[in-house]
Amino acid sequence: MQFAVRVVIAWVFLALLGNLWSQPIMWQRATQGTSRAMMIRDASSNLYIVTRQTHLLGRRLVIQKVNALNQVQWTQETFESGSGDVQFQVRDLALTSTRLHVLAQAREGAGETTYVSSLRLALNLNTGAIDDLSSTTTEYSAIAAGGNVVAMSSISMGNGSIELIDATSLASIFVFGVGAVVSMDDLVVDSGGAAYGVSTLADGTGKLTKVIAGSSPYTAVIDADDMTDETVRRVAVDGALNRVYAVTDGTFDGDPFDKDVRLFGVNATTGAVDFTEIIGGTLQDDAFAEMTVLGGQGIVTSLFIGPTTTRLGRTQSNGDFVWDLDLTNSLGSYRSHAFDADGNVLLLHGQSATQARISRVNVATGSLIDELLATIGDGAVPLQIFSDAAGNFFINADTSVSSTVSRIQPADLNISNPLVIGGVVANASIVLASPATGDQTWTLTSSNPSAASVPATVVVPNAASSANFTITTFPVAVNTNVSINARRNGFILQKTVTLVASVILSVGVSPNVVIGGVATTGTVTLTGGAPTGGKLTSLSTNKPAVASVPATVNVQAGNSSVEFAITTFGVNANQGVVITATTGAVSKTAFFAVNAPSLTGISIAPGSVQGGQNATLTLNINGIAPSGGFSILLFSGVPALVVLSASANIPAGAVTHNVNVPTTAVTSSTNVLIFATRSGIYKTTTITVTP
Repeated sequence: MQFAVRVVIAWVFLALLGNLWSQPIMWQRATQGTSRAMMIRDASSNLYIVTRQTHLLGRRLVIQKVNALNQVQWTQETFESGSGDVQFQVRDLALTSTRLHVLAQAREGAGETTYVSSLRLALNLNTGAIDDLSSTTTEYSAIAAGGNVVAMSSISMGNGSIELIDATSLASIFVFGVGAVVSMDDLVVDSGGAAYGVSTLADGTGKLTKVIAGSSPYTAVIDADDMTDETVRRVAVDGALNRVYAVTDGTFDGDPFDKDVRLFGVNATTGAVDFTEIIGGTLQDDAFAEMTVLGGQGIVTSLFIGPTTTRLGRTQSNGDFVWDLDLTNSLGSYRSHAFDADGNVLLLHGQSATQARISRVNVATGSLIDELLATIGDGAVPLQIFSDAAGNFFINADTSVSSTVSRIQPADLNISNPLVIGGVVANASIVLASPATGDQTWTLTSSNPSAASVPATVVVPNAASSANFTITTFPVAVNTNVSINARRNGFILQKTVTLVASVILSVGVSPNVVIGGVATTGTVTLTGGAPTGGKLTSLSTNKPAVASVPATVNVQAGNSSVEFAITTFGVNANQGVVITATTGAVSKTAFFAVNAPSLTGISIAPGSVQGGQNATLTLNINGIAPSGGFSILLFSGVPALVVLSASANIPAGAVTHNVNVPTTAVTSSTNVLIFATRSGIYKTTTITVTP
């Protein structure tokens, strides 16, 4: 069925919708070689880039593994001596779980059209070490991998063949001769290790060959009665439908001005052709670009319609169209499909002599969501696009001076304080590569809202380049990483904020000088709020006989500090005490003084006593007496009249003590001064002895 629906989007209308972004390159690297570098991506977004280098003494391949941050993981070079007029042409790449497989051909002449020899490499993904390197007179065409099988198609003396290789041992399993062919065009391997190769024959028809270890189950003819000089361009397998898709292009109905594109659906088990459909335009030369299987839901195709239009289309599993979309002002499309995080189709095609264009299209409806321009360089020719799970784009392109690989990211998510104590607000922003042409609504999510929450959305206003929002964090018991995601149109920004569990910030004592026996108060302060269940802090002192503390104290959830009681004991001399508070591996200390008590006063009663009678001297100190008591020196101004012992001992734990004071008979009233002293402090009182 001829595609009947045309959706043409005008650039002016597109700009009014605010869907055109530009200059979004996060990084770009010029590869170490000349044009037509090839690139392949693994599941971890590592890129494997293979380029050729011109050399006067021979030919060289340069192979690099580059991660998503543009960091080179390893570089491997191969060199073959020979004529400087003979150079490598990178032909095809394939990945297994452990190796990168590279096919290259040595070519010479104008445009490097004359085949000389082929090179096959298998490189260790982790180290770049070459596990296998072979050069042959066989002309390799394509390589693919699936299950534990690597398949290669090749031509030798005009005859095609498909070889199966064990992906682990690299030993040859089976070789099947396809027969006389003009070209071996494309190759794919399904998950079970069956290879499907397509080739073009001299009579202008195509051939689909299925090969499994030990046999070839079938060879199917790929030919349309209303087309001549057909060349098979692509092959793909849909395991969910047990179907093989093949695409050819050729002259339609004998009209030399109408080169069209035909889609074939083939039963993967029997090789029977289920349907054929024309997917190109009419009365113009169409060139096929790419085909992507949707896993039981048909396929997406792209092709070049005339000089300035690229057509993207979706076809059902029976060949009927679902939608097609013509993108004008386009300079062509190559092997150029990818899918973003929402499953939208990403089409890479040319926009100008310096810019590549990425069109994002809804796979269900065919509606254009947005478009993005990336300045690649003079003479830009976009070749390949890959997308990771977050919707970042990686573009391989040619320029007039080299090949380039670019990471394309329309915006970035910035967190100003990505390491924050739980409970402290973190500031964040969406930053665009260029000002918004219309309000942009970004959806925000947190991988752990109970630890760090974000608003549901943030809007970057028209003409603005950024928008701010806050991340509300909560106390955590252990250091916790939380992913903050911002999403728009299948593009996901993700950054990590690390919430740090609060630990002890300080411990203090107030008052920090006390008399032994007088209680004081300690305070533990954390770096942030305590998590649910509280934060337990261990306490200790270096002199437990002088001051004691609880073994632990708990800072209640949400609080950042707690007080605790410090019990002190009587001492004979001033003591310095160190308290240590510990949470996890972090400890803080505080110093305070526990002083010996001082003599604060003495009194005698009665103040007047008849000679020969006794009086009572009372001694007072400002704290409790320590263990063993607290000794006070005593003096009488007239020892013959008022008899005092040399000292008195205030019992342990007491703050006052009475001393018996005998007197002797006198003939006249006499005032006698009594002295008491300790540690340089003197106290006096007077007693009157009467006749």
